[in-house]
Amino acid sequence: MKLQSGTLLHDLPMLRHGPKNALAHEYYGWLLVSTDDPAKGITEGRKSLEVDPLSVEAAVVLAQSNYLLRRYGEATDLSQKAKDQEPDYPLTYWVLGQVYLAQGHTEDAVAALEKGRQVGPLDWTSEVLAAAYAAVARRAEAEKILKDLDERSKSGGHVPAYHLSFAYLALNDRDRALAALEKDYEQRSPNMTYIKLDPGLDRLHNELRYRALLRKMKLE
Repeated sequence: MKLQSGTLLHDLPMLRHGPKNALAHEYYGWLLVSTDDPAKGITEGRKSLEVDPLSVEAAVVLAQSNYLLRRYGEATDLSQKAKDQEPDYPLTYWVLGQVYLAQGHTEDAVAALEKGRQVGPLDWTSEVLAAAYAAVARRAEAEKILKDLDERSKSGGHVPAYHLSFAYLALNDRDRALAALEKDYEQRSPNMTYIKLDPGLDRLHNELRYRALLRKMKLE
């Protein structure tokens, strides 16, 4: 089962049935990492894998939680194990790309995200790939991705603006990065839950518009 973006835990009664429900631990842990108790969130994510050690999704969700907490070694190990188990799961490459970018391993990030685009249509992979291209001075390719996404958005297609901000930052365009976050805030995007934690947004921490978003979301 896959959760759709914006799904709430209380909308899924099957997640509330007992300590042996792997999905309950997986998504409760994800929630705790972003909103309340990161240490307990990691513990819940690990419990999910104890209950269902073959769950690629649980491993990748836990990897993303570790990335948000800047535990890059754990995030990489979990992602690599997930990749070995299911090489065509695109979310794995999306997480790896973010981890590599945060560590400055830009060529590795490009390779991971390009592979992610090959194995599955995941918009987030394209957006972070634009950031990776910009980071390795492949500006034209980064801007082409952004242009394509902009045209899709203008024609009514959904483009989650949160991850566009990574690419704008890599292109040294803080105004557009902040505008992307402000757009997702107005649209009540669940991605904004991670705005304070995400290493990809570190360069915005001293920006007044960024601090204003945190205050609006009661994150400071």
